[in-house]
Order: sequence, then C-alpha cells, then structure tokens
Amino acid sequence: MATYKLDQSEKFEAMSMGMKPAEEVKPRQSNEGILKLSPHGKNTYPAGVIVARADGNGPDKNVSIAVCEYKVYPMGTVLRTDGAVYITPYVSENGGRANAALSVVCDRLIPVHASKAGE
Repeated sequence: MATYKLDQSEKFEAMSMGMKPAEEVKPRQSNEGILKLSPHGKNTYPAGVIVARADGNGPDKNVSIAVCEYKVYPMGTVLRTDGAVYITPYVSENGGRANAALSVVCDRLIPVHASKAGE
C-alpha cells in the first residue's frame, strides 16, 4: 500500500470520544503482534477520536486516526492533526461490500484553537 505525506497546510479534524488514560494505552499492533510504526519509525497509538463525514451526516467510519504522541482530551474536544501527517488509502470489507478507507497517522492531535504544538 502506498502512503502519502500531506503538506503542512492539509489537516484532518476529529472529535475526542472519551480517551483512555495514557497509562492504559498500548502501541498499535498487527494481528500477528507486530508493532504498527509510523512512516518515520515511531510507535503509533489509537487516537480515540471520530472524523465527521464530508456531507455532515454523522461519523465517517472509513477514516481512522492514529498518533505518535498520545494525549488525553475531554470528550467532545474538537482536534486537528499536527506535525507530520501520513495517509494510507486501502479497501476494507464490510458484509461482503468493499469500501474505500483511509488510515491517518500523525505526530499528534491538538485542539483546533491551539496555534502551535503542545498548547
């Protein structure tokens, strides 16, 4: 699968869905137990967020976001990707139907109102 690095001006927005405490979050692994690393070799963690569909009709279940730097935000916080952002398009199957999907891996998520990383 091809992975693409987004330009710094391109961002994804998502909403926090009640994230687990950092001490309970483990790095992502494949079904075979192999760590899922970012394209630049860092551990990745499930972000605990949802992405809205472009048409505004609920969550987009075909987009997943993982982060290299996990941080807990209150439920309902609107976040955006920050730092390096990579997308990998793939085809998923659901009930025998093929769906186009995106895996997004970013350095971190920050509140949309934050002007720089770490705020």
